Amino acid sequence: MWASATATGFKHGRLRWAVLSVLAALAGGWVARKSHGTTPDQLIGLVGLVLANSCLIAWVAADDAFDRLTTPQVVVTTLVLGALGLLAQPLLEDDHFRYLWDGYVSATTGKPYAHAPAHYFGDTAVPAVMQDALSGVNNPQIPTIYGPVLQALFALGYWIAPGELWPLKLCLLCAEVAVLLLLAAAGVKARWLMVFVLHPLVAKESAMTAHPDILIGAALLAAAIAWRRSLAAWAAVLAALAVAMKLSAIAVLLFFCITRAGRFSGKGALAMVLTLGFLYAPLLLGASSGEGSAAAVFGEQWTFNPLLFKLAAGAAGDSAARLLCAGVFALVWGVLFGRWVAKLRLSGLNQGDQNFDCKDALPLMPVAAILIAMLLLSPVVNPWYWLWALPLALLRLSRVVWTAATVSLLAYAHVAVQVMAGSSITTYAVPLWATVLQLLAIGVAFAFGTARVHGK
Repeated sequence: MWASATATGFKHGRLRWAVLSVLAALAGGWVARKSHGTTPDQLIGLVGLVLANSCLIAWVAADDAFDRLTTPQVVVTTLVLGALGLLAQPLLEDDHFRYLWDGYVSATTGKPYAHAPAHYFGDTAVPAVMQDALSGVNNPQIPTIYGPVLQALFALGYWIAPGELWPLKLCLLCAEVAVLLLLAAAGVKARWLMVFVLHPLVAKESAMTAHPDILIGAALLAAAIAWRRSLAAWAAVLAALAVAMKLSAIAVLLFFCITRAGRFSGKGALAMVLTLGFLYAPLLLGASSGEGSAAAVFGEQWTFNPLLFKLAAGAAGDSAARLLCAGVFALVWGVLFGRWVAKLRLSGLNQGDQNFDCKDALPLMPVAAILIAMLLLSPVVNPWYWLWALPLALLRLSRVVWTAATVSLLAYAHVAVQVMAGSSITTYAVPLWATVLQLLAIGVAFAFGTARVHGK
């Protein structure tokens, strides 16, 4: 009788998985079709994606039968949705033109930071297949801000199919599968892996729009797991790879130079320095300072979808708010780092303990908390930045990260305002109500804290 009940349970579990996957695929296919339409069509597609996937996530979270899900089943669903993402056009975004252009320059010259895209306007040597990408780059007067690891990825995409986005999307799909396998190895149940796959931010920003930030999330997740397993050099190398994708990841770099006993790791620091030195060698040898100049412009002038920064700027002005928020972040960083190191030392764990398991009582590295603080205080909070923290947030379910990642899509309210106003002029001013709703949702999530999602 017990065997019969168990078989019935697994049968029902497979049925739920099949129904869930079909519903997710139908929603994804509908959005992919909408992505080829006008801006209003794409906006409708985005709203539909958020609503449909949020309902599916609620179903998975509420129905304990999904505890019978397996990792292979989740991977299959991921591949199906990824295939639909390959068919979609980027939703309400044009950053992909920069990725395609950087890939061409990196592949053909090896110097992506030497010139801003505007330098090539009117250049007849640019092949016709790349002219559309060049003309679509936003802020073409500013050199690229993407690090050497992403430049290598963009170049790979160009070598596979010049001017096409699908190679990059395929690489990001592989990164998503890698995240699932890492989380499964760390003890996260397949049920929660499915929640990650269905998250509208993952579906929209990674699978469809091809923002490469899931790679940063994957690198930081792998680094955190390597660190917890006393693989100090590997953890440092992986963290350095994240920094070599986008410089903002430097905010968490020092955490990976600390041992499980709370001491500074010379081995980890050396591995980190050597990795960064190797990756940035062309810049250090004087090839160009393009990335640095782009980062300076980004840090000093750009503003988009700010959260707490918006309140500070409204009260004290932009320049003062940048200094104030930087100071507050430095304070928060110091407190989190100091408390974490103190907990490590008090725990009495030995770095040489080879029996350590990811599910034991070692204090969780507060990388996700650092990223939360950075994004709350930053003048630029593109929705896809939350992909840096989303994989880490599954090691211990962070309601703050998951909520913030969902409501961050309210940043596209600026497109809705333009559509309703009948304007064709691109503006990036996110309305105040969208900022307030994001902050309120994040505040409620803070009140509920975190919950463990590890398997037994």
